Amino acid sequence: MAGRMDSLHFHEIKAVEFLQYHGMEFKETLQFISHLGGPNNSFLIYFPIAYILNHAVGLKILWAAVFSEWFNASLKWLLFGHRPYWWVRESNLYNDQNRPDIEQFPSTCETGPGSPSGHMMVTVAIWYIITKETLSHIRSSRERSGRELPLIVDITLWSLFGVFVTLVGVGRVFIATHFPNQVVLGLLVGLLIGHIVSQLPVHTFTLLNYLTGSMFLLQAVVYQYLFMFLLNHRPDWSIALAAKWCGDPAWVHLDSTPFYAVSRDIGSLFFTGLALRYIGSKVTETSRGLLATAILAAVAVFAVHGVALLTLPTKYEFLFYALGAFKEGLVPIIVIGLNVIYESVLGKRKVM
Repeated sequence: MAGRMDSLHFHEIKAVEFLQYHGMEFKETLQFISHLGGPNNSFLIYFPIAYILNHAVGLKILWAAVFSEWFNASLKWLLFGHRPYWWVRESNLYNDQNRPDIEQFPSTCETGPGSPSGHMMVTVAIWYIITKETLSHIRSSRERSGRELPLIVDITLWSLFGVFVTLVGVGRVFIATHFPNQVVLGLLVGLLIGHIVSQLPVHTFTLLNYLTGSMFLLQAVVYQYLFMFLLNHRPDWSIALAAKWCGDPAWVHLDSTPFYAVSRDIGSLFFTGLALRYIGSKVTETSRGLLATAILAAVAVFAVHGVALLTLPTKYEFLFYALGAFKEGLVPIIVIGLNVIYESVLGKRKVM
């Protein structure tokens, strides 16, 4: 299996070289697009905005982000996928004379295994939901006025979806953090998760559903971790390779590991459930004007980015991941809390 993957990577590294050779003048744009596809943006940008616009859609995005990120971490630990930036230095298919010179960027040195692409999985899952819910909203509005939705609208929105996720994938290959096959696998699994979550009645989920979901994630990662140790496989094997071959040690961050991703997922689900039960239930969802909605969404995004700036101690890994769960859990608390403040105070709605 390793030999076949090395053979595939040998050919795929040429795609990385091609993109870097022909796309270097667009490197800032490609890095920015790759950044937009970051799983953390699902929690820091897309969830806050969507929740302010429509609670049910926001919660669907949260669940899609959580389970696509968790499933991505599980697959990474099972597939042992290498990343281009370290594989090209480790591979014995090259010597010092013919080894490709792959350029690295500040966002290249992710520390988890490479397959499948988490950026693609999460981006595809949440943008599938965003596109589908947007079309559903437009279609419902037109049907209320007795008009059908033109096919061109469907084609346009799904085409934009396709273009965006393709650009994210190209960006991931360009910065040498993924091979093309890893991007394609992330795309396919992300579509599946997005479709499944889009069918779930998440707006009816209770605190028990959220607690069950977070406990399931915790137990799943613990059992998988122990199982890998029984097989003499270290789940953190890729961190050493990232530290060894990253061009700048400052580009290596523990919050890019699968462990941190799962910590974020557990914290997000757990504290979303608590916030909805003890904060969000205080008011009912009401309609707002466009300006008020835009301001509230902007405030929510700004506030949760303040949380993202909090630094955690890295001396003890367990403490780092535990505190990471609490840190990420602040995001839904802030978003739901801001909505309650608006509805009960600024919106002059009666608290239930």
